[in-house]
Amino acid sequence: MRVVSIMACLLVAGRPAARPVRKTCRPPPRRDSGPGPLRLQPGPRSDRHRTMTGRPVDRLFRRPLIPRPAVRRSIRRQLSRSDEVPMPDDATPNFAFPYIMPSQAQKHLTHNEALRMLDAVVQVGVADRDLVAPPADAANGARFIVGAAASGAWAGQAGRIAAWQDGAWAFFAPREGWLAWVADEDALLAFDGAGWVPALGKVPIQNAPLLGVNAAADAVNRFALKSDAALFSHDDVRPGSGDMRVKLNKAAAAGTASFLFQTGYSGRAEFGTVGDDRFALKVSADGATWREALRVDNATGGLSLAAEARTAAIRPAADNTSALGGSGARWSQIWSANGVIQTSDRRDKTEIEALDPELAARLVDAVEAVTFRWIEGGRDAAEGGTVARPGRRRHAGFIAQDLRAALDRQGLDVAAWGLDDPADPTSRHWLRPDQLVALLWAALRETRQRVEALEAAAQAASSA
Repeated sequence: MRVVSIMACLLVAGRPAARPVRKTCRPPPRRDSGPGPLRLQPGPRSDRHRTMTGRPVDRLFRRPLIPRPAVRRSIRRQLSRSDEVPMPDDATPNFAFPYIMPSQAQKHLTHNEALRMLDAVVQVGVADRDLVAPPADAANGARFIVGAAASGAWAGQAGRIAAWQDGAWAFFAPREGWLAWVADEDALLAFDGAGWVPALGKVPIQNAPLLGVNAAADAVNRFALKSDAALFSHDDVRPGSGDMRVKLNKAAAAGTASFLFQTGYSGRAEFGTVGDDRFALKVSADGATWREALRVDNATGGLSLAAEARTAAIRPAADNTSALGGSGARWSQIWSANGVIQTSDRRDKTEIEALDPELAARLVDAVEAVTFRWIEGGRDAAEGGTVARPGRRRHAGFIAQDLRAALDRQGLDVAAWGLDDPADPTSRHWLRPDQLVALLWAALRETRQRVEALEAAAQAASSA
């Protein structure tokens, strides 16, 4: 009622009158038992605005008309209860800000409460969205999104915006479409009607000129990613075909489509189609000088090794541990400018014994050299794989089973023959020609000794 009295005086003061008005406008005396908490205090004198009695009205109040804390808490409770949202005839439809009604007393209460609601829900920036209990050191005006299963003063307010205002918590139920910035996550969230979700989570990124994930993209690296790991998986949502392919496309054969591996942003390895359409693997020790380790011809599938290397182009990872090929995966031919080099250092051997030349000669007599044609001379490419073809030419050689039988008869066990699976006597047999050379060498020495003896005897007979 005090506000009404003051406003009435001001209206009278501003209305033209036919005769001087001698009535003075002054605040009525303060009543301690009055219903309102208003304390009207005249401000400093002003020469620009005066009442008809000469009293200043500029800056009539030293501080805003603020309802008492108990009244504020009561209004907040009414406004924050989702089951008692004011009807559109006394509140705004979207934010439920209370209207000032024509016959309402102490209108400043409604007005100031609406200002506080505006301060809480406009340009929402919350400090956190995971807390389940109110912080003890919240600053005035601090806002939070209440976490699930909240307790204490936040009990039953999960998902709502909690604002610490004038020593009390105020809660505001979000509406679909509200946005909130979460400071501790640097994330923008949107309320979808059921909960808070990433605001950009459903926005497709199409034709974006730059994209940086934890890194800054630029005109050269239009997509930049800094991460300990990256996952590319097949589509199991729509779902897709179950496949996963990464495609690198270049404009012309002379270009490059490759993966480059770096250490300290200096290149160390690269593979792809570099400079032409053949697949290549290159390595570098300093990022400046590159050596080609292998190249695969895109027309024939032929593999070229170490085009620039001079020694040890290909070698096993450990000495004397790996085989090249196998009895079931044989090379059809080996082309070489020089023969196979075998290490034969005395320091690597033990239990060295001379081979009996007579025994070697008996083995030569027992094993017959043969000619033959392979049942499967090779395999030809065909649709869906390869097909076997019979051998065409005759070959000269030995039969592993014959050599095995001869060695068994002589009681000699040397690695001139063997089984693909030592535990299976019916598995494929093999021969080692280098071992046969030693047997032939011993037999040849025996033969030479006999020839020399015969020549000596013949010369002695002719002399006599």
